Amino acid sequence: STMDEGVILLFYNYVEIPDPKEVLEWQKQLCTELGLKGKIRVAKEGINITLGGKRSSTEKYKAELLAHPLFKDTVFKESLGENAFNELTARVVPEACPIGLPEGVAPAQECSQHLTPEQVHQLLSSPPEDLVILDTRNYYESRIGHFEGAILPNIRKFSYFPKYVNDNKEMFENKKVFMYCTGGVRCERASSYMKSLGICSEIYQLEGGIHCYAEQFPDGYYKGKNYVFDERMAMTVNDKKVSKCNFCDTPCDDYKKCSRDRCFIVSLSCLKCQEEQGGIFCCPTCRDFHRNTKNTDGLEEEEWQKQKKALERKFVCLCQTERTKFATVEEEEWQKQKKALERKFVCLCQTERTKFATVEEYYSEIKSKNKTE
Repeated sequence: STMDEGVILLFYNYVEIPDPKEVLEWQKQLCTELGLKGKIRVAKEGINITLGGKRSSTEKYKAELLAHPLFKDTVFKESLGENAFNELTARVVPEACPIGLPEGVAPAQECSQHLTPEQVHQLLSSPPEDLVILDTRNYYESRIGHFEGAILPNIRKFSYFPKYVNDNKEMFENKKVFMYCTGGVRCERASSYMKSLGICSEIYQLEGGIHCYAEQFPDGYYKGKNYVFDERMAMTVNDKKVSKCNFCDTPCDDYKKCSRDRCFIVSLSCLKCQEEQGGIFCCPTCRDFHRNTKNTDGLEEEEWQKQKKALERKFVCLCQTERTKFATVEEEEWQKQKKALERKFVCLCQTERTKFATVEEYYSEIKSKNKTE
């Protein structure tokens, strides 16, 4: 029966929560009782939740949530899917959706005008000259699906969005900006932030996100897949492939985790390249590491692990650098503390150097300066 089918609920509600801890405990207990798994984020400013389970449980859950005076007007987005989550993680967080702005800056209450999927479809069927379409998601999300003609920021986290907008103000000045995200939650803060800059003539956001637009217009102006943060990785909207394999030009939009041990980057690799390379890799570095780490000399396990660690330092995956710089968690912790101290003692002769993402970039800059001088 339909009550046995797997359902995934996606929803948020920006509403002031006096006691986030209390709400969190109630949510944890409710989901555990109903056998629901997923992610629960509770902040003073609201909730941001994705849950999966049997329809019999999600229906009871919805009724319970709507009966709570704070959350009586919550709008749920639903899709079908089994085992989308392995566990329930529930946390009290500073922001329901982490844009990384100080408390009180660009609150969701000051967001822009919401357009329904029908209104968006209408807008995009005859777009005004000065319309800019802006994807507020991360590059790995927009890579496999986006609205036609959208600007796709090369950001890895939503908290980099404000900086991206600031660095590219000229693209948005005196323009009508239409922004969208997966389910609408990111746009509430993103549009509020853009509004606070006062540079756009108008700002619109897609009500219910790609999720709701795709339901009504599967063959509309959104091309490709909708990336989701659960075991499914993506929901197919239509069969347009907008992305290519990491290593060749074959159209490919099937994300899988990198085959390299302890690399968690999601990667696109066509079947031919997978066969040739013996796995799925996010970059040539991980591919080469994989090729070079076969215990061909039949070394004892301990000896072999030592050698492998040494090799790991040779093949540092740049997609991963934020994560794989450190051999151990302790080391990572210490480096974090050290970094905090470093910020206190800033050497001015050095500031020049930190402008560059890589050491190579810094040295090539110096070389070209020396040449011109």
